Amino acid sequence: MHQFKTQQEDETRQIGNWIGQQLKPGSVIGLTGPLGAGKTRMVQGVGMGLGIPSDSIVSPTFTLCVPYSGQHLNLLHLDAYRIAHRSEIDELGLDEFVEDGGVLVIEWHERYATEFPPLDLKIAINHSDGELREIAVEEVSGRVGLVGNPFIC
Repeated sequence: MHQFKTQQEDETRQIGNWIGQQLKPGSVIGLTGPLGAGKTRMVQGVGMGLGIPSDSIVSPTFTLCVPYSGQHLNLLHLDAYRIAHRSEIDELGLDEFVEDGGVLVIEWHERYATEFPPLDLKIAINHSDGELREIAVEEVSGRVGLVGNPFIC
């Protein structure tokens, strides 16, 4: 388990960038945290690590999922908050995307955890005291093998 505390959005992106640089084809990340915790900032960082400009990554709340083409791997950013029925998940073709080597990041993963492809990483973000964020990154499958520290260059 990797644990971090951040005070700024850029620090959350930096952690995501560190993660994105180490992902393998077909990696699946589950993101949990309350509204406004910084989940989309984390995905922006993951995208940066995959060679996607962070300013192009936006919250998919109203579109459900957004695909991005990366220099290294493709990214599918899914927001499960608005999924009303499990049948909607089948229509998204998530298993095929992962099997084709894309990286899948699922916000609100816990809502339908058993319906999604198996996780490689679980990231929990909580906020308290203004801008303070507590971030826990758990390696679920052991397939990614995160090394280093995102705050040491």
